[in-house]
Amino acid sequence: MQAIRLNITLTCALLSLALAAKAGPPAGAPQAQTSPTAADYESGAAAYNRGDHDKAIEYFSKVLALEPRHVQALFGRASAYGNKADYDKALDDYSKVTGIDPEAAEAYKYRGQTYARKGEYDKALSDYARTIALYPRDADTYYLRGSAYTHKGLHAKAIRDYSKALELYPRHFDALMDRATSLTDTGEHDKAIKDYSEGITLRPGDDGAYFGRGVAYSRKGEYRKALEDYSRAIAFNPKLAMAYNNRGGCYADMGRYDNALKDFSKAIELEPQDATRYFNRGTTYAKDLKDYDKAINDFSRALALSPGFASAYYSRGVTRLNKGDIDDGIKDLTRAIELEPKKADAYYSRAQAHKEKGDYASAIADYSKAIDLEPKHTMAYRGRSIVYSRAGESAKAAADENTWLRLRRK
Repeated sequence: MQAIRLNITLTCALLSLALAAKAGPPAGAPQAQTSPTAADYESGAAAYNRGDHDKAIEYFSKVLALEPRHVQALFGRASAYGNKADYDKALDDYSKVTGIDPEAAEAYKYRGQTYARKGEYDKALSDYARTIALYPRDADTYYLRGSAYTHKGLHAKAIRDYSKALELYPRHFDALMDRATSLTDTGEHDKAIKDYSEGITLRPGDDGAYFGRGVAYSRKGEYRKALEDYSRAIAFNPKLAMAYNNRGGCYADMGRYDNALKDFSKAIELEPQDATRYFNRGTTYAKDLKDYDKAINDFSRALALSPGFASAYYSRGVTRLNKGDIDDGIKDLTRAIELEPKKADAYYSRAQAHKEKGDYASAIADYSKAIDLEPKHTMAYRGRSIVYSRAGESAKAAADENTWLRLRRK
């Protein structure tokens, strides 16, 4: 949530709360002393603006002890609580503001942001809707609501709100970038690339815009353009680990494995506690280079950092099977299935291992589960056909063989 710079003159334009105008003293008359409440408010505002949120809360609380309906102090204290991640207290103060003035649009807006920071997106959406009803031309509120929709996976609604924000303020960079991300996530890569390119025009040195456009190009399969954008992002931000990671993925897809390993290793150097960095390097070792020992080592390091990383168990299990370590491979695949019980390929791979051990009953059970989860899993039909044949069940073997052949022809 963006910081709010408080107005120490005690006006409250943000809240649209009009204060009664007071006539000044006659010319030459003695000036009245500043009231304790006003002095404490100004001290609180000054503390807030220099980033001392604890002291700001202390001063605003003094004001509120004397004037519980002092909306500026409530708003300031709420903002200070929010910056300290004390969200429940911030919400309470914003709610007091809306209780005093039900049309305080900015209070709903910032309360919505606070709910969003707590992950309570439905409540955030409700507050943003109230803000828009009161102030329908605030581009930033449409942007914030779009962000909440994005977190809920409602990309169509998010794109609509980002577009409205851009209609109201065409240079809203964050709305442009987030719309591009949502477009990428929904497969509209050309539209995403157009938005990212416009963002680059607005901010030519922004590493995020180049990175995002690189993702869109990569998903289109235009790896050379993706590489160029990832490299530009890295030039602007040499510590952007995800750019190295994604560029490594492009290199791997292009068969340039040495470059891929260098980039994955750089990503690990920059973010050594990120399990996915080891996983991605391990995948290149296992899948592309068949260096199973190095792959297993990387998958193991990923699991040390993230013990619930189902894909790392799956990949280590398959790698162990490829290395001939059947029993440990089965253990890893079993753990992967426990963590992610609807992954058909994990059952298929474990079935293959059971087949190698001659455990046909277990193999058939796993092949069947893979087919239940993925009815067009061609290799599961093929594997089960072989096991049925070895088990002497020729009719079932023939049926599976026919299904396998039929699916292959499609």
